[in-house]
Amino acid sequence: MSDFPTMVYRIPGAHRASGGLTFDYRGIDDAGALKAALADGWHLSLPEAIAPEAVDDVSPATREELEQKARELGIGFNARTTDAVLAQRIAERV
Repeated sequence: MSDFPTMVYRIPGAHRASGGLTFDYRGIDDAGALKAALADGWHLSLPEAIAPEAVDDVSPATREELEQKARELGIGFNARTTDAVLAQRIAERV
């Protein structure tokens, strides 16, 4: 029995999941392609992609990430709330 084809996942992406999360997926046909995809930031499952280890702490948070964290913390915002203000409100709560 072969482990291929299989799927890999990455966050964020074009597909919506619950809680405002977005993800991408792609099919993998062989071990070489899997090794390359994993080295490029893809994960074997969606939970692995969501895991804290998968969070990019170097890049600034995206608007979607800010909104998701604000919802988790119960912070109010609307479309006119700037990213900087939203980030500041989040920082004050954590």
